[in-house]
Amino acid sequence: MTILEFNEFNNHITIFQYKHNGPYPNDIEEKELYSCFCKIYNSSNKDIEILKNKGSKLAFSLIMRSAYPEYMPENNHIIKVDDKRYDDIFNI
Repeated sequence: MTILEFNEFNNHITIFQYKHNGPYPNDIEEKELYSCFCKIYNSSNKDIEILKNKGSKLAFSLIMRSAYPEYMPENNHIIKVDDKRYDDIFNI
């Protein structure tokens, strides 16, 4: 197991969730759940093949320090990367 140094965590991410705020479909609020620094790297070939079958166009892997019990990831959470190379939002 590789030990990562603190200076390798140089990408900032924000994890949030959409919450419906009213009776209309467009009444959506972004609720920030967690924010931290992480290391982003390319996904393995195995991960890319699995994601192709699910219709994903872009994928990456990230390492972040344990946030338990403050934050536990769920499949309806969304990630924003504060980097121009990742100018989109990503599902977990």
